[in-house]
Amino acid sequence: MNNPRTVADLQTSGGGSHARKSGQVIIAIWRDSSTFSFTHKLIDETSHGFIARYRSDVRMPS
Repeated sequence: MNNPRTVADLQTSGGGSHARKSGQVIIAIWRDSSTFSFTHKLIDETSHGFIARYRSDVRMPS
């Protein structure tokens, strides 16, 4: 699931990265009892967010 919309979706998928046309990226991650799972999802969603921001045409603030 690429774009979790509800808390239940977030729990199922573990997290999501949402890129907006304005260049803003929002990352949401569900923290469960597994530290490894949380760390993996944090790195995964952060990389999606970074790539979305990198590919955006919006200028980076100075």
